[in-house]
Amino acid sequence: MLKRLGMLGLLCCAGTPSLATVRLDRPPERDADTLLIVRFDEPDEGVLIAEKLTVDPIFVGRVAKHQQGRFGGALKFVGRPGSQQCMLIPLPQRLEHVRHTSRKDPSVFAELDVPVVLMDNARGYTIECWILAQALQRQTVVAGMNTGTTVPKPSWEVGLTADGKVQFACGSGLHRFSMTSGRTVPVGEWTHVAVVCEKGNVQIHLNGTAAGEARPMKRAAAQRIAQPGSDGTTICIGGPGPAAGGGFFDGRIDELRLSTAPRTFEPDPAVMIGSRKELFLDDHLVASRAGVRRVVHQPKRCERNPLLRPQGDWDARIIQPMGTVYDPRVGLFRTWYRAFNRANTEANMCYAFSRDGLHWEQPVLGLAEYKGSKRNNIVARRRSCFMFLDPLARPDEGNVCATAKMRYGSRHGTFKQVLMRSPDGLQWPWGKVKGTSGYQGYPYSRVRRMEAIMATDRPLIVNPTYFAKIDKLVVIDKEGEADTTKFKQFARIGWALTCWQDPYLTQLKATERNDQGWYGIKTRDEESVLVGITDAYHGKRPGRWIDFQLVCSRDGYHWQHVADQETFFPIGPDGSWDAGMVLYAQPVVPPGSDRTYLYYTGSRRRHDRVDGAKPEELPVYNLGVAFLRRDGYVSLQKDGSADVGVVTTRPIRFRGRRLFMNADATKGSVQVELCDADGKALAGYDGAACKPLTTDALRHPVRWGDVTDVPPLAGRAVVIRFYLRGEAKLYSYRFADPDPHRRRESGVSSRG
Repeated sequence: MLKRLGMLGLLCCAGTPSLATVRLDRPPERDADTLLIVRFDEPDEGVLIAEKLTVDPIFVGRVAKHQQGRFGGALKFVGRPGSQQCMLIPLPQRLEHVRHTSRKDPSVFAELDVPVVLMDNARGYTIECWILAQALQRQTVVAGMNTGTTVPKPSWEVGLTADGKVQFACGSGLHRFSMTSGRTVPVGEWTHVAVVCEKGNVQIHLNGTAAGEARPMKRAAAQRIAQPGSDGTTICIGGPGPAAGGGFFDGRIDELRLSTAPRTFEPDPAVMIGSRKELFLDDHLVASRAGVRRVVHQPKRCERNPLLRPQGDWDARIIQPMGTVYDPRVGLFRTWYRAFNRANTEANMCYAFSRDGLHWEQPVLGLAEYKGSKRNNIVARRRSCFMFLDPLARPDEGNVCATAKMRYGSRHGTFKQVLMRSPDGLQWPWGKVKGTSGYQGYPYSRVRRMEAIMATDRPLIVNPTYFAKIDKLVVIDKEGEADTTKFKQFARIGWALTCWQDPYLTQLKATERNDQGWYGIKTRDEESVLVGITDAYHGKRPGRWIDFQLVCSRDGYHWQHVADQETFFPIGPDGSWDAGMVLYAQPVVPPGSDRTYLYYTGSRRRHDRVDGAKPEELPVYNLGVAFLRRDGYVSLQKDGSADVGVVTTRPIRFRGRRLFMNADATKGSVQVELCDADGKALAGYDGAACKPLTTDALRHPVRWGDVTDVPPLAGRAVVIRFYLRGEAKLYSYRFADPDPHRRRESGVSSRG
């Protein structure tokens, strides 16, 4: 055990209390008070990864693995309902052969056979670790110690509550002590969590600062902790143990340290962004903006719109796209659309594909017979489904999914939603859907008053997306009708299309710019932020119109409106094919593309004109596309109040050799300054030394004289300051290594 220094390092010393301030910008160092340090720089065969999987074979082998940590490597856990996993570190029982019977002296009281229980509240101790939470559950255990006794609770444990607060508990029975932090752990960011006990007072720290008032702990609780362990004594990381109850951690854990003395920390306000791309949809990493405004950029409509044409009587009346995607498995743009015949008596699901996203083919499939012929592009007759790709689909299963609306119960009963999967998007198990429960196999399941959603004819989301580049999906649910009195918006995180967390109420609300809620919402992961495109209602019944607005989230739970709900994509001009409403946004970025294809459904008619309407008044839909610069949802620009606009970020820590910007400075310029955590320009990286950017580029390397590389600053807390002049537009930035396959780093055209 003592020879393992890669993943696990262990040291036991009596020591004396140390109050030296600990810096958080470097890995913890061993000193006389260090009892145990656990690191994950490389796998250690002596440490057990305990598994108990009960959900799906897809999770086997994905329970815990090594990934990039706060320092070096980290262990990634994917705790989810129905599966249990943790890392178990067995502790040597005779590492220290000193045992005293007297308990009068606290320092003597602390020296017992099991080193990890050398923690006494009179003497003081510290439990600390770095965590990156990826999703929150009802109760998650980050780390704890099991003594192997008959006590039903671990001797101590540190965990997270459902709303992200840190909870510490120790002792057992009537002497069980617990406390909860007043602040929350941000999801998707590295956070230093510490529990410090000093003279009987316990306090929780986040990133070096107290996250609540200190609470006194009774001596009895500490005595329970200090009892000798048995042969089953283990440190459990990522959960309470395979045989215990409680939630299992979801995210990454790095650098766990136990100390036999209270420690103080130097607060670290820097956010670790690594090499991820940062957009400006919110001010999460922006400390200040002077003379700068946030501008929403509307996608440009394609002149070829609308893209589909009727092929026969089966789709003569209505062409309503129900899902448009780029399928990497076949290398095609694909769409499925609901079509009504000329008499408006039958709805059929039809199919089309495109190689370039603009020119669409509606092939003869020969799958369904219509009026005695199979020469059509009908996938299924009398069906209504919303199609999407499952980004987490295994290679051996179909990645095209559909949520189909099926009637059940009495003839006029409510609708039941079912989930289906197809190997190619054309062959569907229609005869097997009766055995699938919509409440268990449907992404929008188990929202309160589910019947209110099931009875509506609108998708809540069509395209699940990755969450923070890990094995997660995020969907947005809604409760009730879309109006100011009943409408509520929920967020939900899941690990498969049939495994979802409980809903979390978001901060999206109806406002003056959107007084009736949303018809639907689609999400796209842009690395650092989730972008949502909402279908926003306007006007009064009948005849409401629908356009697009932007929302964003950093963690999938908490959402906010972008730029005071400015219109992201408006309805078309009067008389155009999409002048009544645009809905079902589908952002698609094909591999290697420098622009986003925004597919949408459009109609010249407005919403609500269905009941009692004449056939010629019914909405007629079609597929359209608009183009947006890559990462070009919003930009920061001068607002005219000063000659130079200045944007200053919060302190950040990065990885990578160069700083790249996505900016259009053809009518102005952008310069960049790198500063220390206090905002003082670093020598050689000041704004005056920066070569002004005066071109339009998606990936422009920043230069300070002849210097482009910034490795000396990697890992340090730095502040970025952008200087905008003229009509320059700043879209995003990232630190990364140069791509050896890219011929040039700048001058990449955005093409609209």
